Amino acid sequence: EYLGIDQLTQRLTTLLTQRIQKVLPELKWELQELFAQAEAGSNRLGQAPPEKPLERAKLVLRCSAEYCTLLRHSARGDYREALLSQNPELRLRAQADAIFRTLEEAIGDQKPDFDDLDFTRKLHRELIALRGRELPGLLNSYFFYGFMARHVEMWRPLIEGAKQALYDAGYTTAAALADELFPAYPRLAAAVRDEL
Repeated sequence: EYLGIDQLTQRLTTLLTQRIQKVLPELKWELQELFAQAEAGSNRLGQAPPEKPLERAKLVLRCSAEYCTLLRHSARGDYREALLSQNPELRLRAQADAIFRTLEEAIGDQKPDFDDLDFTRKLHRELIALRGRELPGLLNSYFFYGFMARHVEMWRPLIEGAKQALYDAGYTTAAALADELFPAYPRLAAAVRDEL
C-alpha cells in the first residue's frame, strides 16, 4: 500500500498541500509588505510629466523655485517644511553650527595661557627687544600686530579645514536635496548636481 507511483503521487500531493497551507499566510504577508513598499515608492515619484513644452517649462520653473526655497530654509535653519524636518541630513544650518563649534573649540585649545609665567616672560623679552625701534607715539603697536598675526597664522589650518568642511556640507546637502525633491526627474536632479 506504500509502494507504487500512485501512492507516491498521493503522498507527495498531500505533503505539498500541507506545506503550502503552512507557508501561504507568511508568504501572503510578505507579499503585502513588499507591495506596500513598492506602492510608497511609486507614490513618491508623483505623476507623469506634462506632454506640452510650455507645461514642462512651467514644471521645471516650479521645481527650481521649490528647490531654491528649501535650500534657503535649510541654510537659515528653518526646518518647518516636511522634507527638512524628516531628513536631518538636509539641515545645512545645523551642520554649519556644528562645524563652527568645532572650530571655536580648536582655536580655544590653541589660545595662549595668559596667566602662565613663561608666557609673561616671553612677552616681556619681546617687548624689551623692540624698545627704541618703534616710531614715537605708536606704543608698541607693531609688536601687538606681530603678536596677533603670529597667533592668527597658527589658526590658519583650522580655518582652512572648517572652510572645506562647510563647502562639503553645502555640496552634500544641496545634492541630497535635489535627489530627495526630484525622484521622478533624475535628469533634473543630475543637472542640479552638475551645476554645484
